[in-house]
Amino acid sequence: MINLLPTKEKEILLVEQTTKLAMIWGIIVLSGIVCLIFVLLAIYFYALGEIKSQSFYLQEAQRSYQSPDSATFKSVIQKYNKILPTVSSFYNDEKSFSEALNTIYAISRQEGVLFSSLSLDTTKQDTNKRGIVVSIIGTSVTRENLIFFQSNLLKEKTIENVFFSPESWINPQNTNFNVTFNLIEK
Repeated sequence: MINLLPTKEKEILLVEQTTKLAMIWGIIVLSGIVCLIFVLLAIYFYALGEIKSQSFYLQEAQRSYQSPDSATFKSVIQKYNKILPTVSSFYNDEKSFSEALNTIYAISRQEGVLFSSLSLDTTKQDTNKRGIVVSIIGTSVTRENLIFFQSNLLKEKTIENVFFSPESWINPQNTNFNVTFNLIEK
């Protein structure tokens, strides 16, 4: 095809063509910007809705934590948090109360010697010896039975510092006694 148009017409057509091309590109860029604005607005409104719902959940959680049940639960947790270090140190010290009870009940005693109370407490006497302080309250039918029990306590190698209260020896019959001693761990 031969272009017979005068140069002036050719320039006008070229200007119109570049104007149309610029308008098309402008519309494409503008529509992209408008779409981007709509996407950003959608994200903004979504985030705004999420913030509102999360603030509602936060307010509800704060109200529930301020309830009396929650306060009671918090005090229980704080009480047990105070007890936990003691329990942890108990397990770290590895005190074997069951072995201590076996040792105590393995000591022979007469039939009339009965324990009414038994108390075990941990102690550290020095850096090398760790033991358990044992306190026993009981009754004995006769003083001789109590003396037999005392002699068996003194014979035991893992028992030290046996002390009977003076009141334990007053009555010859139906004696109430109180004895404390240290049970040394092996």
